[in-house]
Amino acid sequence: MDSPTKAKLDLLRLYLKNLPNSIPFVDPGGMSQYGFDFFLVDDEDMADKGPVGAINCQLEIWLGHWNNGPILFMEQGPSLCKLTDLFKEWFRGLSSDPEIPILHKWLDDLITAAEYAYSSTNTKMKVLGLHGVEVEPLVAMKKQDGNGTLVAIVVKEGRKKQKETGDYHIMKFIVCCGIPPTVVDSAEWKEVVAALNPHYQPPSSTTLTEKLIVNEAAKITATINKILLGCHNLTITFDGGKIRRPKSTYSVHVTTATRRRTFCMELDDASQLSHTAKYILEVLERVGAYPWFSDV
Repeated sequence: MDSPTKAKLDLLRLYLKNLPNSIPFVDPGGMSQYGFDFFLVDDEDMADKGPVGAINCQLEIWLGHWNNGPILFMEQGPSLCKLTDLFKEWFRGLSSDPEIPILHKWLDDLITAAEYAYSSTNTKMKVLGLHGVEVEPLVAMKKQDGNGTLVAIVVKEGRKKQKETGDYHIMKFIVCCGIPPTVVDSAEWKEVVAALNPHYQPPSSTTLTEKLIVNEAAKITATINKILLGCHNLTITFDGGKIRRPKSTYSVHVTTATRRRTFCMELDDASQLSHTAKYILEVLERVGAYPWFSDV
């Protein structure tokens, strides 16, 4: 297990042992709704999804899905704290599994959930140090680590996480508000960011267009495909229109039979093109390459 992962596990353990008092505490031997003391995966999930997929499925059942926002802890106590031991076992035993990033994502989300538990209740975490004196969490970790190496790793990871979060929200702001990415290269933009956080280095327009936006689009497409693979009797629709530039576009949407969820699968630049049957067929052939297309 690498040092950053170990540092995150230690931080999560510290958080889970010191959650806000507003979260009910379940004593050892009490009726815990989590039951991580006896964590088991379903045999069918293991066969169908592999070990990481089976673990992910059980975590979603007990903790909820991180796509719905920060995980909310319904209780605290020894059973919940057992999670850190489980993650340690998984990271050691499944380190070569290609799906191990899923568990790393869970670890990050659990740390975020613990931090949210404090911020949402407007309380600050304190832990007891030597002689029962309250100290800050990182100070406590430094006491445990001895030479401060662990603290340095946690601080570095915290800054990395802040960078990733900041980059994501800037990317989302640029895309959703239709702002030219080159705005982030301007001196005025950099002055705004520096005034808000002098330690944060915002992404350049090149990073936005060649990495952040492309990666996010790929994630969204993968998520949509995963959702649609589990659906049947899909409806596909075509429509032409114009955007503000103005530029002609042709869109392809897919709607699920249940809950009527609609997803945009193609947004083709159709400027100076006639929306003929041949053109529509070309667009349809691109959509037909998706793995769920047989259910349309």
